[in-house]
Amino acid sequence: MIKREPELLSLVELSVTAEQARQGEPLDVTAFRRQARRALRHESPHAVEKELRSLRDVATRLIKAGDWLNAGAIYHTVLDETVRGYDDMLREMDEDGDISILIDEFALGLSQCLKKSKADAETRRAWLEALL
Repeated sequence: MIKREPELLSLVELSVTAEQARQGEPLDVTAFRRQARRALRHESPHAVEKELRSLRDVATRLIKAGDWLNAGAIYHTVLDETVRGYDDMLREMDEDGDISILIDEFALGLSQCLKKSKADAETRRAWLEALL
């Protein structure tokens, strides 16, 4: 099945990474960063949106489980990658603004995590810088 749908491998990888994270322990965001970069390389805005939504959904599940710190780590990582890549890769294809709306959702999610998590000072500073 993965041979026919290679993007399933990355979704499985993200889910496993999120499930293995213990609440309160930092999540390894490497897989999420890779997935965000992969999403930005698509030529179709619909494909970009779909992959970014899947990343948002993982963070949302962590929030529902009360894991604000790891949800914030995901939001921060994806926000960082999408803001960096927006002008170079996405602005021309984002005619309807849907990708921008998703990026705003990552910023809002990170803002919520900043308020509700017990992140250390260094993490809070990095999150604040990403929001600015």
